[in-house]
Amino acid sequence: MRFPCTFSRSKPVGPYKVLGGDSLPAQNLKPAQGSSSANGAAGYDNIFTSRMISQNGWPLERVVVHAMYTGSTTVPAAMNLALYTYDDNLGYWLQLPASAATIVPSTPGSVTPAATQPVFFDALAVMDLLHVGSDLGGVMSGAAAFMLIVADPGAGAPNGTYQFIMGGDLASKAF
Repeated sequence: MRFPCTFSRSKPVGPYKVLGGDSLPAQNLKPAQGSSSANGAAGYDNIFTSRMISQNGWPLERVVVHAMYTGSTTVPAAMNLALYTYDDNLGYWLQLPASAATIVPSTPGSVTPAATQPVFFDALAVMDLLHVGSDLGGVMSGAAAFMLIVADPGAGAPNGTYQFIMGGDLASKAF
């Protein structure tokens, strides 16, 4: 298995964008994945795009997020997460509900169960619109964009590199 979206953040500074430095784009515009941010730093690498259904016709049910920490200590702090999806009609990012509001990053070789559990966000799997003459301008493109915003917990987060992964999940319940 390999998650299709991965990005890293540094604390305090490093080769990646600073932990806690992500925010929704100005005026809620929808940037392309990997495009430059307003300040030119690392870009919007925290956007995961996905089809709404699998090749077998199964709908996207959830977005899975996990984090890993590498640095000077093996006790990373819990971090607040928010996942947003973009609606083309409203031109706005909508926040999605999650199985947990925080995530504790795992560390390389970690076997602590709490630190290895991913966080699940409910994905909106909107039905296709009717294909009638009056609706042809609003037919879905069949894809969704999800942006993960991670807050810096402050002094509780040790210096180091935080790597995040996101992917689509076809299951509708936790196992």
